[in-house]
Amino acid sequence: MLGLDQLKFWVEKYSPQAIDTDSLRDSYDRDYLSVGTVDGTTYVAPFQISVPVLYTNTTLAESAGIDALPTTHSEVLEDARAIQEKTDVSTPIQIPRDNIAWWFVQAFVGSGGGTFVNKDGTAGFDSEEGRAALKIYQTIGDEKLEDQVSWQDSIAQFTQGNVAYFFATPAVGASVAASIGDSFDWTISDMPIPDGGTAKLPAGGNGWMVLSDDACRAAFSNELIGAMLDPEVILTSSLANSYIPVDTEAKAELLQRPEADGPLGYAWRYEGTPVAGSGWAGENLGRTNQYLQDMVQSMVDQGEDVNDVVPSTADRISALTK
Repeated sequence: MLGLDQLKFWVEKYSPQAIDTDSLRDSYDRDYLSVGTVDGTTYVAPFQISVPVLYTNTTLAESAGIDALPTTHSEVLEDARAIQEKTDVSTPIQIPRDNIAWWFVQAFVGSGGGTFVNKDGTAGFDSEEGRAALKIYQTIGDEKLEDQVSWQDSIAQFTQGNVAYFFATPAVGASVAASIGDSFDWTISDMPIPDGGTAKLPAGGNGWMVLSDDACRAAFSNELIGAMLDPEVILTSSLANSYIPVDTEAKAELLQRPEADGPLGYAWRYEGTPVAGSGWAGENLGRTNQYLQDMVQSMVDQGEDVNDVVPSTADRISALTK
């Protein structure tokens, strides 16, 4: 099993076998195989999939007179300002500034019409569209809308009622629900995208790969993967971690559950098709993600100008390919 964002690294480093899709059950949703595909060959059968989403403390939002969920960057910023002004919450937004920070950078750039990674492996986000999509970080830093905490602490900030808008993954939905209990009302909705954009969300999660170069062992591995992607396994996984179900039978059963209409049901109801996450050359993945994290923190923590920090970050990443 590997993280979907690490796909290129494993393909480049270990030359895995292609997935035998005939070994997958008929109920497996093959639309999701695209996020495990490189250059037309499917190397990973996704198991658990998530996309960037927005968690909203609706009790807090309504106390500031906000009834609608934000769908764009300008809307979420406007609503955050209202909460900052009308409630005791001074830092109402949390967008990851470490850990999965790169994931939201890709989601913002792609949804804003920009290119995250060029075909030659260099950074593609230093463009008019890319800078406009990432301006939200600078605005948050300028207006001090976000507390400077880690990804793990940001989850706690939301569950304790200290944050109105939490950009995150539906995969933590079950643990969030357990922590909040009935303390306040909350929901999960589509991630707000750059104004005028179209959602293009990178897949998070993990999947199975065949690494053996022995034909017999590879065939056995494919059969094993098909068995592990049983509808009951997918059902149990989606209940425990609120992942998007990759099996149509499991999805149908999940949608019959009472939780399906609530926050946890967001992932179960999901109808979109995510794009592959990351895309950087395998040997550069760790440093690239660190540079993207540095970029986010420089804007969120220090309010640095997007027109300065984005070009310099793109140059740092592109230099890794030379």
